[in-house]
Amino acid sequence: MPKTKIEILRKKCPICSSSDYDVIYPSTVNFGKDLNAKIFSARRLPDRIHGTIVKCSRCGLVRTYEVIDDSQLSKLYVNSRFTYKNLTNNLRTSYGIILQEAVKYFGRRNSFLEIGCGNGFMLEEALKIGFGKVSGIEPSRDAISRADKRIRSFIKQDILHQGVFPKNSFDMIAAFQVFDHIPNPNHFLKICLTLLRPKGILVLMNHDVESLSARVLGERSPIIDIEHTYLYSQKTIGKILRKNDYKVAKIYNPPAIFSIKYFLRLLPLPQSFKKVVEKSKSKLLDTNIRIKPGNLCAISIKK
Repeated sequence: MPKTKIEILRKKCPICSSSDYDVIYPSTVNFGKDLNAKIFSARRLPDRIHGTIVKCSRCGLVRTYEVIDDSQLSKLYVNSRFTYKNLTNNLRTSYGIILQEAVKYFGRRNSFLEIGCGNGFMLEEALKIGFGKVSGIEPSRDAISRADKRIRSFIKQDILHQGVFPKNSFDMIAAFQVFDHIPNPNHFLKICLTLLRPKGILVLMNHDVESLSARVLGERSPIIDIEHTYLYSQKTIGKILRKNDYKVAKIYNPPAIFSIKYFLRLLPLPQSFKKVVEKSKSKLLDTNIRIKPGNLCAISIKK
């Protein structure tokens, strides 16, 4: 694979515009050699590959200092593999709980958009809870190819950009485990704002860098990863939403449904042990548990 072009696209914090930061963890990745589509495939086994993790000295936003060139990053995601079909039932339940909470803030359910929708399993869920029309946008060709035929036509193979959908199109936009991957969060939020109808809802669910698990595990946490351009806390995600003219309705730590097998793969255990667990046919490992693993959800409203 040709060397991946790297540019430092953000010299200032996107929240407070400060150029000052403290290094939390030095880089473990060889940019131009270690980056490939496999590394950018969602929910792969944690491999402790990450760039330089820094923290803004003024507002506390945590981010990866090195930013991959937008066109090259897009190619990595286009060629990434959809490897988590066996997890979608639990994800559907976990994310469905979040959608049920979000619809409390807005009664209209005419249209729904999911950004980074994978194979579209949450588009199916949105239809079940009463949305009349659903749309998804997803860069991975492999993920879309695995969508149910009834849903596939609702998915656009692309990344979010200005003009990809008409303005004022959606009552709700959701991004599950996507926002912390976005290299330009202010631009992303501005596009979402134009796509939402008045008083429409934006739902962001991603990792919480100040969660107990993240603080206990430190650099061994699976959220310290090359894919995560930003790592938000409840405080910093609220700040960036308000900066971009959203009214924040609720920020909280949602529960999730995990199998014991999936829970074990997130822990800082030897890779050899995890591979044994992955191949195991034990029904005990398929037992589901409900926990708060260290995510945050921000529900906000277009003013």
